[in-house]
Amino acid sequence: PGVTYSLRGTDPARSRPLRVMVDVIEDAPRWLSVCFYADLVSDPAGQGAFVPGGLLGDDALCFDLETCTPESLAYVGERIVEACRPAAG
Repeated sequence: PGVTYSLRGTDPARSRPLRVMVDVIEDAPRWLSVCFYADLVSDPAGQGAFVPGGLLGDDALCFDLETCTPESLAYVGERIVEACRPAAG
């Protein structure tokens, strides 16, 4: 499989400017991989995978959505809001 599209949510004012990285993975079927720095988000439902050094050399928490249900999209959407919250404050 290969990455078809990659979206990076950034905040250049921070020491670690990346907030979230969303990749569309070309496979059969296509799926989403949404990754954050591990210390930026929580995972109360335990749906993410911890990836040591997985995001620009730092530990990551990644959510792979092979089936995009309304519930899984809402859960990952909440993590995106959480990751961006410190940037606003």
